[in-house]
Amino acid sequence: MVLHARLFALAILAGSSFVNGWGDLGHKTVASIALHYLNPSTLSAVNTILANDPRKLVDAPTIVDIAAWADDYKREPGGKFTYGLHFVDVHDNPPELCHVSYERDCKEGKCSIAAIANYTIRLQDRTLSSADTAEALKLLVHFIGDVAQPLHNEAMGLGGNRITVTWNGKLTNLHK
Repeated sequence: MVLHARLFALAILAGSSFVNGWGDLGHKTVASIALHYLNPSTLSAVNTILANDPRKLVDAPTIVDIAAWADDYKREPGGKFTYGLHFVDVHDNPPELCHVSYERDCKEGKCSIAAIANYTIRLQDRTLSSADTAEALKLLVHFIGDVAQPLHNEAMGLGGNRITVTWNGKLTNLHK
């Protein structure tokens, strides 16, 4: 029964990403699900990191509150370096071949896979300031949400950005 509920939730997530775009809702949904699977000690550590963030926007933030933060951050002067970390351009041929090659698909270590590894390591670095530790957590949560978005894991049509569709009578791209 639990497996069926998880599959149902996954199906709803997959369907909603194409209808409404990923955006804040997709990231917050992934974070909300993850929140229920954190063990108590991890949850306590996460809450402490977020509570000690000098740049927090709410008094007691959770990973749901910060899940979409990196999409705004990548547009700020200090966050522009993260732009290429939100996706991995997998050059495969689904459904015949679904295969990620780190060397082929993550050029110069600039992709979501490398970012998740990097920010996981940074999150464990006890020499970082509370601001840098919180930034590492916020980026990690966000990039995990990005890899849950199917179009962030595919090079075809530049992740859907170059695939034109009509939605509600208006031209847009598949990624939006």
